[in-house]
Amino acid sequence: MGGICCTEEEGTSQVVQSISVDSDEKAAVAPGDQLIGHWKNSVGKYSISRDASGKLVFLEDCQPPMVLTGTLQRQDDGWWEAEISDRSQGGAAFGFLRLRCIDKGLVSVFRSTAEETYGEKGLVSTKV
Repeated sequence: MGGICCTEEEGTSQVVQSISVDSDEKAAVAPGDQLIGHWKNSVGKYSISRDASGKLVFLEDCQPPMVLTGTLQRQDDGWWEAEISDRSQGGAAFGFLRLRCIDKGLVSVFRSTAEETYGEKGLVSTKV
């Protein structure tokens, strides 16, 4: 994006300086950026961030000592899904998580196994 800076003198315009805005100055919005941050709901707190490769990562430290994590992948239906593992148990499988943005924040739905279906209702999380 660029523009021209000019002056006006007695009805005539004169270009003083041509200016441009570097692409680095533009706010780039990547899919999933709205998920990034710290979130809380009725059962706990979690965070979503990007790793070094740009992937979205879910992370929840909870009690009893568990460190739940998973890489979120965008689905065609607008949900973000991750296979969740427990780092405190050597990466043992824990379940599956779906997240979606809503007006009030994020809604999340969990299932224990791939064979189960996601429930109709989920937890609503707000950004902290």
